[in-house]
This record gives sequence, C-alpha cells and structure tokens, in this order.
Amino acid sequence: MTRKKTRDRGEWKETPVAHVYKAHLPGLRHNEVRVEVENGRELCIIVEKWVERETRSGRGNLVERARGRFIQTLMLPENSNVHRVKAYMDNGALVINVPKY
Repeated sequence: MTRKKTRDRGEWKETPVAHVYKAHLPGLRHNEVRVEVENGRELCIIVEKWVERETRSGRGNLVERARGRFIQTLMLPENSNVHRVKAYMDNGALVINVPKY
C-alpha cells in the first residue's frame, strides 16, 4: 500500500485493487459536492456552496446571499477503471474509490 500526500488537504492511497483519494471538506454536505471524470482520466471534484443569512432589526430586514465554488482536478493513473468510480462523504471527508483494471 502506497500513501502520498497531495498539495491540498487530501491523501492518495494505492491498494492492490484500487486508488483511494480522501479530501477533507469540513462543513460541506454531500449535496454540495460532485465528482466527475472528464477527458478520459481527469478526476474533478466540484464544490458549490450557497449561504443565506437574514438579519431582522427595527429598521427592516437584511438578507445576505453568498455563493462559493471551487474545482480541483487530479490526473488518474493509466490503470484506473474510470467507469466504476465511487464517491461518498464520511464525517466531513470525501472518499473517492477508483478501481484498477
């Protein structure tokens, strides 16, 4: 088993049957994160978060809305079976399992 730290807050682990990537995404829910494979072997993690805050005072109401988005792209190894990628959120961490051929 090989473990490699990536430049972000994630970890790449290679097992005999799969490549496993774990990204720490505290405060995010599963419906705010998407995982896609593009251009053959590019694994894309797409995060979109909407925040709305309403403040009421004697002078009126104030509604603030903010939107944030980021995309992280990783190149998968050549022996990756990109058609069988599985991802799930586990306690603030995104776990992506990419089986090998």
